[in-house]
Amino acid sequence: MKPDKFNRFNYMATQQESQGLDEIQQLFLCYVTGCHVALSGPPGVGKTTLVEEFSERTGQKLVSRVMGPKVNEALLISYPDLVSENGVSVTRTRPGILARALQESCIYFADEIDRLTEDNQKLHNSAFDDRRSVTMRDGTTVKGTDDFFGILAYNPGESLKNDLEPALADRFVHMNFNYFKPEIEAMVTLKKAGLPLINPDKNRIRMKAIYFRQDDTKTLQFFDIASLNGKPHLVHPHADIVQALNDKTLKRHKQHLFLYFAYEDGPQLRKTGYTSLHDLATEQLGLKLAEFCNDIRSLVNNNLQELDSNFLVELKQQNDHLELNNIRLHLPSSRIQHAALKQYDYMTRKMKFPKEQAQIHAIKLIINQVAFGKFGLRKFGKMTNRELLLSLAAAKGLLPIKKQTRLDLKSNPNSRRKPLQRLISR
Repeated sequence: MKPDKFNRFNYMATQQESQGLDEIQQLFLCYVTGCHVALSGPPGVGKTTLVEEFSERTGQKLVSRVMGPKVNEALLISYPDLVSENGVSVTRTRPGILARALQESCIYFADEIDRLTEDNQKLHNSAFDDRRSVTMRDGTTVKGTDDFFGILAYNPGESLKNDLEPALADRFVHMNFNYFKPEIEAMVTLKKAGLPLINPDKNRIRMKAIYFRQDDTKTLQFFDIASLNGKPHLVHPHADIVQALNDKTLKRHKQHLFLYFAYEDGPQLRKTGYTSLHDLATEQLGLKLAEFCNDIRSLVNNNLQELDSNFLVELKQQNDHLELNNIRLHLPSSRIQHAALKQYDYMTRKMKFPKEQAQIHAIKLIINQVAFGKFGLRKFGKMTNRELLLSLAAAKGLLPIKKQTRLDLKSNPNSRRKPLQRLISR
């Protein structure tokens, strides 16, 4: 069986988060949980390519536009169009690109969104909250369905003002892209050119798979591909599910199974054993997230008495004068807490992720939004603002201190082989 028989991403995942999810997995997870996404990173790291391939794999139409200072309300929402009807010229209102994406409930991609003026960025707000709609110039309200999905992309630090208007940024889950290491950049170039990869195992290039079914529930599962008894198998990293990757699997799941290469930057979180992380129910985690967000507001507002004492000790080591009035962050709202809880619940309940790993992911969602773009790059003492937030989360027991360990799939050849259908039919 040749893997080429399967649907495959040409895009190579290179932006693995410390909790083990790469950018392809994160984007699919946001899609199935209804969380719109903002991609932050310099030019040339694959943001646009990822979005285009994601559209192809999900089967969702893509409406995209590279933004700039000349993009205005007419292009975004609606514009007048003079047409002839029965020999008479009449003016009709035509939808702009955002209104059209809502009408068709497809994927809306606004590239270089930071080049829009703040007023034109704000025109997006009603499309990406509970209203999920915009109002055109003739008073018509265009409303999208649950399938409408928004993706923004911007290059942090290229403008003198904030990267994104704060109210717009608050409506998105944020993903950060960085430049590749030289050996990975070479791999990406070879992949784009259709040439064989050089020493993929040595360079930590792994093959992975995503099962995605576009139905009422948007079924999603992640798989590793490992060699068991000399043959390729799909191995679920968190459930006792192993499926031979052969022609029978192809015939049954071809439309829903996507293979891709991924660079693993460090160990993935497979087995934990953390004593610092508590086994929290969703409701308990919700309270912890709210407390964490309140601590972030206290940090920005210089309310030291409300902060954790262990964190203050470390803070003192970074800056002897505790000049917290210099800290600038995006203040978190209930929106990002809601998104974090939705993804935590989906990961633990439907995807069988360990609660510890899902909790780390939820905390990182909040940190990524609060420290989006230039906010995360600003320095406080010896740390960046992002590192400061990671330290605060660890002091509160929300992030682990113990190093992560990785489950070596190749050392587990006797795993019980249960059918893939058992997991994806739930």
